[in-house]
Amino acid sequence: MPLTVDIEGGYAVNEESLANNIEQLFQLDICGINFEDQKVNHPNDELWAIEEQSHRIRTIQQVAAKLQKSVFINARTDLFFKNGKHSLDLVNEAIERTSAYAAAGADGIFIPGLTDRNLIEYFVQQSPLPVNVMVMDGMISNVELQDLGVKTTGIMCRPTCPAKKPYKENCEFFATAKEALLASYRPCKRCQPLSNPTKKSHSVLGSCRFNRGPERGLVGRISWRKTSGIQVYGARKRNFSCSCNVE
Repeated sequence: MPLTVDIEGGYAVNEESLANNIEQLFQLDICGINFEDQKVNHPNDELWAIEEQSHRIRTIQQVAAKLQKSVFINARTDLFFKNGKHSLDLVNEAIERTSAYAAAGADGIFIPGLTDRNLIEYFVQQSPLPVNVMVMDGMISNVELQDLGVKTTGIMCRPTCPAKKPYKENCEFFATAKEALLASYRPCKRCQPLSNPTKKSHSVLGSCRFNRGPERGLVGRISWRKTSGIQVYGARKRNFSCSCNVE
């Protein structure tokens, strides 16, 4: 499966260390990165100047070319996290950054923190790159984001996903995985909602026949029920019950 990595600011403060870190990542056969413009461990969360961050993006592409690798750079700007009050002027500043990052070799732009519908719509219309947003408090629905042209939003999971249980107000429920895909959700890599949980259908049917058959001992019956439950629902009974409570 193709692997993308969130490398924050590259864990580097100079060009040499950035190039070295990127080269090590390529040795792991990664195909994409999230790369943000906030300075590493800076006390005031200062952002790199547009020219500096653009040069850093070019450095990544130069390393990729040297190693004959292809990489998708999803450039992230923390401009909206750094500034609590969002305005059209701030969005235009973010668009200026996006245009420079695109010219330097970025393939996508990630704008966490921006939640205003009209500002997101304006940003998408002006951006030269596909736009990603972060689903958070105050964000409009994923269907609306899709209508605005936002490309990726959040992750879709089975209700029984073993990952940390989300807050109910941050969830959106769909009848099928196809509907979630159409709403621009990416499939979770832990619970794999696009896979078939009943691959061992013969075992599921065998469990059903066993439970309808004569008594063969309580321990054996419980074991078969656990096995079939995991195969049908993709999770143990306790996890499935928790997911139902979330819904």
